[in-house]
Amino acid sequence: MKISMWIPETKNPVWVQDFINIEMIQAGNIKSKTTRESVVDGLYIAQRLAKPGMCVYVEGRDCDLDTYRGKEFKYHCGREFITPEKENDYT
Repeated sequence: MKISMWIPETKNPVWVQDFINIEMIQAGNIKSKTTRESVVDGLYIAQRLAKPGMCVYVEGRDCDLDTYRGKEFKYHCGREFITPEKENDYT
């Protein structure tokens, strides 16, 4: 599974960590063992890297970070990464 997370600079880091903790708990309900482990492992990595003003992308043990100046918090877990589409997403 691919995890995409956009974190605005204004977002409280404690809130971000709490959000990821809740997602990890909810991921424990995924029926497929392989998918469940993939999501939990990805969230564990994202939790270590997530900071305000960043885009975090995790797939397996691979991760990528990018700066983010947008105002929208976004979390997506799926088959593809999602990225900010337009430059005005950063303003």
